[in-house]
Amino acid sequence: MLLVWERLKVIKSKLKGIHNKEFKGIQERIDLSRQQLDLIQTQLQSHPTDSSLLVQGQECPNSLRKWLKVKEIASKQKSRLHWLKSGDANNKFFFAAVKERHKINGIDLLMDDSNVKLEKPEEIQKEVINFYSSLLGSCATQLPAIDITTMRSDSRLSYQDRISLCLPVTNAEINLALKGIDDSKAPEAAAKTSKLLQKVVGKVVSECQAGFITGRHIADNILLATELVKGYNRKHLSPSVLINGKTCPPLGDPLSPFLFALGMEYLSRNMQQLKKDPNFNFPPKCEKLNITHMMFAHDLLMFCRADLTSASMLFQKFLLFSQASGLEENLQRQILDELRIPTGDFPFRYLGVPLSTKKLAYIQCKPLIDRVLARAKSWTTRYLSYAGRLQLVKTILLSLQSFWCQIFVLPKKVIREIQRYCRVYMWISDTTTSKKALVSWANICLPRSAGGWNIKDMETWNKAAVCKLLWDLTHKKDKMWVRWVDTYYIKGRSITGTHWC
Repeated sequence: MLLVWERLKVIKSKLKGIHNKEFKGIQERIDLSRQQLDLIQTQLQSHPTDSSLLVQGQECPNSLRKWLKVKEIASKQKSRLHWLKSGDANNKFFFAAVKERHKINGIDLLMDDSNVKLEKPEEIQKEVINFYSSLLGSCATQLPAIDITTMRSDSRLSYQDRISLCLPVTNAEINLALKGIDDSKAPEAAAKTSKLLQKVVGKVVSECQAGFITGRHIADNILLATELVKGYNRKHLSPSVLINGKTCPPLGDPLSPFLFALGMEYLSRNMQQLKKDPNFNFPPKCEKLNITHMMFAHDLLMFCRADLTSASMLFQKFLLFSQASGLEENLQRQILDELRIPTGDFPFRYLGVPLSTKKLAYIQCKPLIDRVLARAKSWTTRYLSYAGRLQLVKTILLSLQSFWCQIFVLPKKVIREIQRYCRVYMWISDTTTSKKALVSWANICLPRSAGGWNIKDMETWNKAAVCKLLWDLTHKKDKMWVRWVDTYYIKGRSITGTHWC
């Protein structure tokens, strides 16, 4: 892959030369094509039978369309917009998006911890360095070694898997990887290696980790966490402790997520040692599957019974990982003086959605509504044509709620409010005012073959997405949350032929 990277570096200068020769001055070429087309059309009015003018009259529109398309592609690449697939050129929208990106990426001023405004470049640079220095911490002169026995206590790669990781990369595989890259993205030298790791990392990473592992999804963690916290507000159940924290997230290189998952496996294997200690008490509905923690990327949940011995043992296992890796726990306030664990209330946000002990309420869905409204009110969207607004509603505004719909049954009030914002924006390109729609929303949601615009009906989509969980319960027995539901709720009975609760 190093050889590929070096060759790509050489090609880069050649590509710049081709770009300057073939595509420099796009706007000037568009203006020139328009002038030539106007001139030829004027001459054709005087000489309508001139064969050369007729040929040029066919070639000039093609040339104009070509350069207009090139301009749109260039603007789309600069704006980093991938959802707008068809419609008119929307160049105003693309240019507005480019300006918005420059505005977001630029730092004109900062406020430090003392609320002092920093505007000078050197002050801003110093504050940024101080912020990331405090965030990442200082370089440790020495770190405790990991316990080899603990790391070898669970599954390891087979001989065949180790051999597959050591095989040389062939030219055919390199060509296939390069051809699979989208035209708007640059090739990455580590792409092939990351695919190899992706195939085997799930065999050694415990099921408590759901991030970056093939076949595991973020919804699995949320579904299980939602079930586990349901008893936290019930008086007749044993009190339990739930610790929510963050570790350092993976950044940058395509290999980073898989290396991060392998690094976090040391924490999982430390936690797994707790089940062997009789002094550790599991929280309710966790002991049968030995659930002590769950992770997705840098989000971490830890569970134990609310007694000092269990909490201390859980925290000591975490500290072993923290000291060996250099990552520190995210603590803000104290709930137990001995452990210094921060206190919190339900509901709290976990992986982007509210984690609550009760049924989902409207107020908990307000962040979702605000996201949809903010996206529709973005000043760049006012440059969209009617066709562009329709695409925005179909691909962005309604897709924002797809993640929530696959986990929760959303309150009807939330669905109605989101659909109202989408309907008003689509018709009048605004969300602050409203007027009577030209076509009912029910007709708009019909398929195109039935006269509609094929927009998702949120209520129907929500029910269908939640019903898909029943499919997982019957066909995906390897998932952790499915095994938990089968252990504590279904208990081996059939969900299709038996009534259970």
